[in-house]
Amino acid sequence: FSAERDQEVVATLKGQSRGLSRLYARQIIARLERGERPPRLSRELRTATSSRIFFLEHDRLLRVGTTGLDPLPALEVDWKALDAGETIVVDDLRIAGRDDRFLASVTGIFVTDSLGPEPSIGSVGALVVARPAGEVAPIQDALRRRITTAFVAASVVAIGLALRLG
Repeated sequence: FSAERDQEVVATLKGQSRGLSRLYARQIIARLERGERPPRLSRELRTATSSRIFFLEHDRLLRVGTTGLDPLPALEVDWKALDAGETIVVDDLRIAGRDDRFLASVTGIFVTDSLGPEPSIGSVGALVVARPAGEVAPIQDALRRRITTAFVAASVVAIGLALRLG
């Protein structure tokens, strides 16, 4: 069950990191076109996604201080894969000050017309979306409780019928 849960959490994290990276890229492009500095990402995104969100620096356009997100200096990623548009999954992320293991999804941020990789244009940084590996999403937890309740009820009925019918 834990492996299935981890796969579902990873799928959610991948969707979140891809979506947030594209959203942030759109905001960066809009600001740069107006001659402004790149925007800071809202820390409320953590609440909206129920995830920890970090930033990885890659080139000189974006810096951690610009994004408003915490860095992950110890995380080393395959920048060639990120620059090619791949999303990388990190299944044993350790965050300073925390003892638990995190699952994370890392997606490059592209300031291109397509918001994706283009020949000779790589990412300007990456977003890391992470959750504790042991965390169960609320929907999964509720589903597990319902299945358990239904199983217990069915077992009681089956035992009652077996005793009654002899």
